[in-house]
Amino acid sequence: MIIDAVSFILIVSSYLLLMATIFTTLFGDVEPERYGAISLSLRQLYDAMLGAYEYTEDEDYSVSNGVLTMIHVFLSNVFLLNFLVAILSTVYEIMQDHGEFSFKKNKYEFIEKYSVAMMDQNGYAELVIHPPPINIFSFLILPCVIKPELMKKGAECFSRIMFWMENVVYIFYFIFSEVLLFPLIYFKVMVTVGYLASWQKLLPLIVFWLVFGPFVCLFNLAKDLFFYLKILCDYQDEEEQFKEKEEEDFKQDKIVIYNEVIDVLRSITHLYNTRLREVKQAIGEDIETLEIDEQKTSLTTEKSLIIEAWARYRPSSKDNSPTNNKSQLNKRDIRVIYGEAFVSKLMAGIKQKMYLTKEEKLNGAGDEVAEN
Repeated sequence: MIIDAVSFILIVSSYLLLMATIFTTLFGDVEPERYGAISLSLRQLYDAMLGAYEYTEDEDYSVSNGVLTMIHVFLSNVFLLNFLVAILSTVYEIMQDHGEFSFKKNKYEFIEKYSVAMMDQNGYAELVIHPPPINIFSFLILPCVIKPELMKKGAECFSRIMFWMENVVYIFYFIFSEVLLFPLIYFKVMVTVGYLASWQKLLPLIVFWLVFGPFVCLFNLAKDLFFYLKILCDYQDEEEQFKEKEEEDFKQDKIVIYNEVIDVLRSITHLYNTRLREVKQAIGEDIETLEIDEQKTSLTTEKSLIIEAWARYRPSSKDNSPTNNKSQLNKRDIRVIYGEAFVSKLMAGIKQKMYLTKEEKLNGAGDEVAEN
């Protein structure tokens, strides 16, 4: 819109300058008070563009002056002003269609501009986050930019100084507003005492309040100011508490995920034992010898399979969790959770490692580790 308006102003200015040159050249000697100079002609043509025009009274130039004046009025008043209205109407329609998007785009660019600075951990954000005119004081920390550690300390000190500079106005406003309320509070308490006190205690209480009432008001002002300043001083503590809460929440999330991964590993072990038992039953081997000896054997698989199993297992209900004991493990439920296709993929990716005990190592009974 600004570009269109500037373009229109340039067109009108060029047109008026051209017409003022023509009118000054032709009618400067005839009517010097109206067209004797370019500036006078510009004023007359501008008035004519707005409808305040008149023709010359000289009979020799009446025709030429009238024709040029009509051409000027037509071009300026009819053509150019309607052209301006058309520009504004077009811009208004465009802004209706794209205005909300442009607003959100500009807002995003503005936030992005400062969010990048706010993510800095060395204090360089203090150079750009303060609004004018107080941002002029940012030059005080410019010598610290050469070293990140020095900049971090300087920015912390500068941030506290700017915080109190910004809030000192509110402190004085707070004091001023409370002082203005002193007369109202003073007389209101006096009226309340007179209304509630008995006749025997009315006079002593009134005298007491008349003498000590101003001091009570000053004490309350000091008390309110103390709590107000305490709130301002605790702003950094709240930020630290928020960071501590975030860290605690992050630790709790890690604990939850750790427990879920343990559940997933137990469910995989259960599926492997079940599959192994089914295979051994099919070939007729002794089932009692099928359980995995945790001291001699371990199961390994790819990390990607464990992550995929955890992603499938996590949304399931707690009834399917094998955390408590083996009696809770339900073969059908776990297979439904993982899906038969993924169970087959999971079983194919499991490897069993067998380790030798100390006695077997001393006896030299084979290699240290055997893989199936």
